[in-house]
Amino acid sequence: MNTSYSYLYFCEFPGKKISPKNIKSAAEYLKNLNINYEKPTRDSDKEIYKLIASDKLNCDPLLCLRCRVSKSIYNQCEEVYKNNDEKIDLFDLSRRALIDDGRKNYRFRDDSGKIQKYLINFSFLEKNLQNIKMPIFLEIIKTFDYKRSNLNTWTKRIFRGDSEIRNYMREFDIKFIKTWAKLADTSSKRIKNSLIHYGINKDFLDDMICLHQSYKSKYREAKKIYYAKNNTQQGWEPSEEFLRSLHPPQENENNLLLMEEALNYSFLPKIESLDDENFNEKIKDIEFSQDVNENELKIKSLIETIKKSSTELIKEVLNKDKKKWMKDEERKKCWLLYSKGMSQREIAKKCNHKQGWVSKLIRENFLGELIANDVLISLKNKKEFANISKIPEELDYIKDLIKNQILSLEQITNRSFLMQIVEEELNK
Repeated sequence: MNTSYSYLYFCEFPGKKISPKNIKSAAEYLKNLNINYEKPTRDSDKEIYKLIASDKLNCDPLLCLRCRVSKSIYNQCEEVYKNNDEKIDLFDLSRRALIDDGRKNYRFRDDSGKIQKYLINFSFLEKNLQNIKMPIFLEIIKTFDYKRSNLNTWTKRIFRGDSEIRNYMREFDIKFIKTWAKLADTSSKRIKNSLIHYGINKDFLDDMICLHQSYKSKYREAKKIYYAKNNTQQGWEPSEEFLRSLHPPQENENNLLLMEEALNYSFLPKIESLDDENFNEKIKDIEFSQDVNENELKIKSLIETIKKSSTELIKEVLNKDKKKWMKDEERKKCWLLYSKGMSQREIAKKCNHKQGWVSKLIRENFLGELIANDVLISLKNKKEFANISKIPEELDYIKDLIKNQILSLEQITNRSFLMQIVEEELNK
């Protein structure tokens, strides 16, 4: 039996660990209804939610969904931690979000200071309690709209919009970029490359690119109207009217969320350390022939492709960052020092900044991932590398090799290929 709806993730303070615990009443409820899901899905979440709404005074079905939400919240904590492990502690973040201990009563003090106690059921969620901030796990369930989104995506929105989580992130100079802003700030070329790498069918690809271009053009105006009405940028969500106004018109947010999934999939770091000699040996195993001259041509083509993709992307990044150099000359200094082969720790000292500031500005792994994606896509379109598209199980392996070639330091110069490209662009 899948335990997604009967095991609750919570923080154990004595050992500073995060563990799932069995919620017996949730397990018994599912057993009595003969409900057994192989894994949590959008349909199973919807079914449990409908049980909650149809049995408003019963705490158990809502407790089942609380278990499911706890794992989703924990996944969010893990995602944030993996992207910022040099800045924050996983348990320290989780204890602010995983605050559900499985009890069936919710206690709080009202305006008069008197303690109020309610059973946590759907009837309680329907109450319009003024001046009461719902704990994050109940806010997710209370606002959840299964027609608009799946539960994981909904959890991500509420998690990243929670004031306590955002304040904690702000202490470490970590900012969340919402789906809608991320899509608006991403170029159509990057979206296209990500969708191709994600495996989107060619017939669907053109529609998705048109949709993204339409979204970018309408997003700005929609945010202006929202700000004029609410005097804040926070809280904007694409309405049904906005979705219908896109080209092609959309019935829901699914295709926009698919773009974000493709971006996240494409930028997910997966790298193992390999030296240059190893790279040259390993790359020859990827559908290379026994003809030495042919293999040399392939290696030459590969190097030229890496150079072209690296130059294009670094030029784009530097041109964007140069707009900020007048106000902050340390940004230019940071890029110059990086191009000379300095480590981020050394650069931080020279620029009188924390290492996190340097990491955020340079984003070396992120750039390496972007370039590797572009290289891989370009190779698939080259006649001499046509066989790559026929071995999808090795695509991640090839991408890792390419990324490592871009980022690894050479023994003689103690600089990476990426550092040399940055220097060339700075000197132009």
